Amino acid sequence: TAVNLTVFFKLAELPDNSTTIYDDVISDVDLQPEELPRDNARFPDTTNDALGPYQGRMWTLDPAVGFGGRVIYSPIGRPESNAGFVEINNSDDPCQRLVSWGNTLYAFTHGKIVQIIGSDEPFVFNAVFGAPGTTEPNSVVATPFGILYQAADGIRLFDGAASRLVGFEALGVLFQGEALEGVSAFEAVVAEYAGREVWFSNGTTTLVLDPKDGSWRIAVGGVMAFYYEAD
Repeated sequence: TAVNLTVFFKLAELPDNSTTIYDDVISDVDLQPEELPRDNARFPDTTNDALGPYQGRMWTLDPAVGFGGRVIYSPIGRPESNAGFVEINNSDDPCQRLVSWGNTLYAFTHGKIVQIIGSDEPFVFNAVFGAPGTTEPNSVVATPFGILYQAADGIRLFDGAASRLVGFEALGVLFQGEALEGVSAFEAVVAEYAGREVWFSNGTTTLVLDPKDGSWRIAVGGVMAFYYEAD
């Protein structure tokens, strides 16, 4: 700090992780203008599924026992720090996935989709009526058509207002625990939007959905990750 004041500023940076003694010979006028925040609380070590920036913040979930209903957020511009949380549900139906679509943040539980509302604290939330959540959190993917995801009854498309089954007539039984024409019951472990299609894989089989007409095709064998670049 400057003499007898309370605001901390950056003084110097040590080039290693072993120095234990530092001799401060820098005058107050030479302190760097970077103010040190004193409220950098850590996210819990159990947090996962980080999403951001949204409203300038990092958002994440904590699957630890007793905290599964929380959506945790950082201060604006400081994604490494824990500012607070929104308790959108209880741990009996914990949060599974965060996704941003249509300039809105949504949290998926097993049973429902919850919209998180507000541009600053206090954030509020609202469950989307009639929209079931996801059984496979890594199947949730944002597309220009809406959010595609696997629910208990099949692949669904959520457009911000309602959730409907997509392509159910062709392959719906696969997502309800039954086999179909040599393809085993399907639970998507990864998903990605690519061009105009959404790719789902269970690690053994990869299915590709065209959201516009609900048509499916079988692509390559199983994969464990997707990454898409528009070019």
